[in-house]
This record gives sequence, structure tokens and C-alpha cells, in this order.
Amino acid sequence: MGEGAARATMARGRAAQDTALRHARITTAEGEARYVTAGSGPPVIMLHGLDGSWRWWTPTLRRLAPHFRCFALDFNPFDRWRERSRVGLTRAAAFVAAWLDALGLAQVQLLAHSMGGYSACQFAIAQPARVERLALIAPAVLETRALVAPHTGQLRPRAWTVAPNFLPILIGDSFRTGPFSWLRSAAELHAATALPLERIAAPTLLIWGDRDPLVPPSRGERVQRQIAGSRLLIIPGARHVPMYERPDACNGAIERFLSGEAVGETSGGA
Repeated sequence: MGEGAARATMARGRAAQDTALRHARITTAEGEARYVTAGSGPPVIMLHGLDGSWRWWTPTLRRLAPHFRCFALDFNPFDRWRERSRVGLTRAAAFVAAWLDALGLAQVQLLAHSMGGYSACQFAIAQPARVERLALIAPAVLETRALVAPHTGQLRPRAWTVAPNFLPILIGDSFRTGPFSWLRSAAELHAATALPLERIAAPTLLIWGDRDPLVPPSRGERVQRQIAGSRLLIIPGARHVPMYERPDACNGAIERFLSGEAVGETSGGA
């Protein structure tokens, strides 16, 4: 092998190492945080939804890791199927702040899904200087009581409508957390207070699947009207987890937005 080929091989090896997923943990002022990290570049924080896990972000991590340093927090850490230090909705935003402090990250781009969107908005409102950009996928931030009540008995049956490659993750997380944990999280969301979304200052992208049965896409325009300057992207054929159901459309849009491009439409349709 020539010297040039050897350098190219080494470069590819370093790139693969940079984008590999690495499990990590760190002690914070709010307790131990467990997360997955990958890539290098500007920091991007990922917050999953109700009783999910960092695995919900796997396609997104793969897409972003070549360009960004990604951190996917696990709000529900487990050791051998035993729950450890679950982070409930009432303290999630404070936990995220403490986690970023421990990581030494003064400003980040923030990406959140579903119930994680509530915590992300809380954080963006409380500490606006720390959020450079905000991307929310079907965020559960409006009329949270109305979101929980009609679907309490329907979430499990609807699980079978998700993308086939996401189904093992959904089943695994469901068995791992169990029905009581889900009910506990649903109760927290039901009791959550309305957020002053108009106080969000960061450039914001809202992403919705046009077939989302849990957080209806009709809420997208309502959220958009409350967050000044936000842009809305509706993804055809996607349901509640577009990062798996339409990975190219969803994760590609996220990548472009985090890179500074204008993605989606404004409330005026531009």
C-alpha cells in the first residue's frame, strides 16, 4: 500500500471512529446522566419522548454525526432491566441544564421529540442564551391534557402501525419501562402547565408527520403562531416518529436546519 493510500485508510478509520456511538455517563448537580454521543463539530442535544430512549434517535445520530457532535440523553436509564434514576417531566429541564453544565456546553442546538419537546421548550424559555437553534418533532406542548386522555388506551394498538425497523425499539422500551411507568409519565403530562411559547427566542423548526395519530398535525400551525419566526415542515406519509418512518425527509431537514438553511414554511406560507 502506498503512502497516499495509507493516509486515506487512516482518515477513513478516524472518521468511522468519530461517528461511532459511544455510551457515557457523567455526574451532574441533579444526579447521574446517561447518554450516547457520536461525531464531532457543533454540539447538538437530543431529547426523546414519553418513556422512550436514546434509541429513538438512531437514524438521526447516523445522519448528523459526520457534521455535529451529538449527545442523546436517556431520561429512563436502566441496569439489567432495573430502572435507575428516572428523570420525570417536572425536573427534566433542570436536569438538562445540569447535564450541559457538567459537559461544559455553554450553547447548543436542541432537538426534541414529543414529550421531550415540552422539556426542550421549558429549557429554551428559561435559558434562551444557551439555545442556538431549536428543532421540535411533534412536540407535546399544547393542551397536554387533551393529548393524554383520548389516547391512553390506544397507544399500544397503534404501536403496530409504526415503521417495521422501529417496532423492536418500541417494544423493547415498552417492556423495559412497563405500563406503570407509562401511566406515571402520562399523569405528569396531564398535569403539566401551559408554556409561554411566545418567549422562545431561538430560530425554531417544527416537524410533523401528516398522519400523526397522537399529536395531530393540526397543532403544528397553532404552535407555529405562538413561536415568532418559526417554520413548519409537514412530512407526507409520516406518523409520530418521522425520524424512522421517513428518515431521509426528516433527518435531512434537521441536518439542513442545524446547518443554517431555511427549512419549512413560515406562517405566511413563504
